[in-house]
Amino acid sequence: MNSLKKFIKDYKSMLFVYAPVVFVLFFVGFMLVSFPEKAAQGVKDGLNISFNVLIPSMYVFMVFSGFVVETGIISKFAGKFTRVFERLFDMPSEAFFVMILSAIGGYPVGPQCTVNLFQNGTISRNHAKKLLLCAINPSPAFVIGTVGSYMLQNKNLGGIIYVSTVLTSVIMMFVLRFVTLSDENYLPSKTDEGSVGLAQGFVNSVKKGASGMINICSFVILFSCINSLIEVLNLHQKVVIFLNSILEVTNGCISVSAYLPVSAVAAVISFGGLCTFCQILPHIVKVRLDIKIYLSARILSAAISALICEGLVNILPISCETFSTSAKPEQFFTSSSVWVSVGLIILTSLFILGDDYIIKRERVKIENNNKKVD
Repeated sequence: MNSLKKFIKDYKSMLFVYAPVVFVLFFVGFMLVSFPEKAAQGVKDGLNISFNVLIPSMYVFMVFSGFVVETGIISKFAGKFTRVFERLFDMPSEAFFVMILSAIGGYPVGPQCTVNLFQNGTISRNHAKKLLLCAINPSPAFVIGTVGSYMLQNKNLGGIIYVSTVLTSVIMMFVLRFVTLSDENYLPSKTDEGSVGLAQGFVNSVKKGASGMINICSFVILFSCINSLIEVLNLHQKVVIFLNSILEVTNGCISVSAYLPVSAVAAVISFGGLCTFCQILPHIVKVRLDIKIYLSARILSAAISALICEGLVNILPISCETFSTSAKPEQFFTSSSVWVSVGLIILTSLFILGDDYIIKRERVKIENNNKKVD
């Protein structure tokens, strides 16, 4: 018995970390080789979601929110909300704008703005950690238009779900004012990055928006492929719904909306799934937020959103089918043109390449001038 305990203690990391990861990798590799058509279909579905849903609804706003932060406009207008916001939530007034941008722009916008403010020295590490726990919201275009209109066939239900998630973020922020995540209240030194000119701010925001959009779409395509392979396993329906719910929010909403109440859809959207977690993970690392705390906060947010949504559905007179044991909505996409999304990607790529080319050309000129002087 003692030898077994010693073996587990000595090889704890290998048994509980590396061994499961290796097993999952081999299993996924086996599934990809055994069912290439299904994997390809999952990738196609992910591409369709990216081109028809994510890029049209998120890219421009990510550039806009990045521009607001890069140029320092967010700090110039923050003073008007300082007293009320700081007294109520014990947060810097800049956090108010982060919450607004997060509630409009979708999951990655809030964390991206939070890290930008932290790196610019506008907010402390402690405040950045708290913002990363509550400034994570779905966009109204996704919840009301996609989930409400197409999945649930009712915009009003989509509006209720959206209000539930936003109220949950506000509640989480109020609760966090009484919580100390760390004794460290590190505040980076102020830099000039937060107050760059309009032209440079626009260039930076386009670059960061394009990089963030590629990051988001990559994870959506990957998890869409995984969801497609899950269907091949012929698992129990409840297991499939659970896996879809924790993996990727779009497919999770499709599965949950077919068999469970609207409050369950609100919980899935508020949780965000592992796909959203992977998108936000770089920001979590930058502010040194404990991953366990983040996941616990998302689970708590999911529970609060479900309770608020259930209460609003019971209070507001909305006539619709909120539960079904047989109907299953087909996967859908918005009416946005795929060529618009392709065009955005191409133009952004040309813009970035052109900017890099100009910088390299100027460097060559400077080097040549230096050689002539020597």
